[in-house]
Amino acid sequence: MPRLTLWSGALAVAALSLAGCTSHGSTTSAPASASGAAASGGAAAAVFHLPENFQPNSAAASCLLHQDANPTTAYMGGESATPALQLPFMAYLRANGNKPFCDGKAATDIDKKWAALYVTLTTNAADVAGINK
Repeated sequence: MPRLTLWSGALAVAALSLAGCTSHGSTTSAPASASGAAASGGAAAAVFHLPENFQPNSAAASCLLHQDANPTTAYMGGESATPALQLPFMAYLRANGNKPFCDGKAATDIDKKWAALYVTLTTNAADVAGINK
């Protein structure tokens, strides 16, 4: 029964997020039970940073934000994945993966890991070619 509750909550969050209803709008983070890091010792879950008020169905971002944590299993697909986290991450990189970073600096190793995960999940390297140059 707890697994059903987790999935129901994740689906509700995904629906609200896709409808543009978010409480903060700047990050997506894994629930403690869905994060590989949290599940293996209680470490903080990875958070994929999104621009304030990001709408997954628009390319409204003018630049990319740097990421400060490696992706966890919540973002990687399979049984441990959390669709409510994966969908905004993939929509953001699909729409904005070739834009410059907001601070004008090059992609970090962590940014490149997120881009590599995007390619693994979608097989579309062209969407994030700007990150991997």
